[in-house]
Amino acid sequence: MTTRHELAAALRAGTTTARRLPTHLRRDSDVDLSYCDLIGLDLSGVDLSFANLEGTDLEGADLSGAKLHGANLSHSDLSDANLRGADLSRAILYSVHLTGATLV
Repeated sequence: MTTRHELAAALRAGTTTARRLPTHLRRDSDVDLSYCDLIGLDLSGVDLSFANLEGTDLEGADLSGAKLHGANLSHSDLSDANLRGADLSRAILYSVHLTGATLV
């Protein structure tokens, strides 16, 4: 089974993309990228509905059009991230850093 840090490393290295997440990680709430470093990654259009992204560093990441419905983003850093068109409905946004983020 892929650990969250192995998945984050694969995303950073380009050996996998968010659109080609391993099949076993595509089910609701199976994606756990909590406290991972995803700075500046292109995650545009990815479906991370109900994912655990608590404490994740997404500074400067492109999350445009991403599906983050019900995702836990508590304590995450979304500074300078592109969230244009992202679905944040029912997402947990407690203590999220949004300085410089593009929301519209």
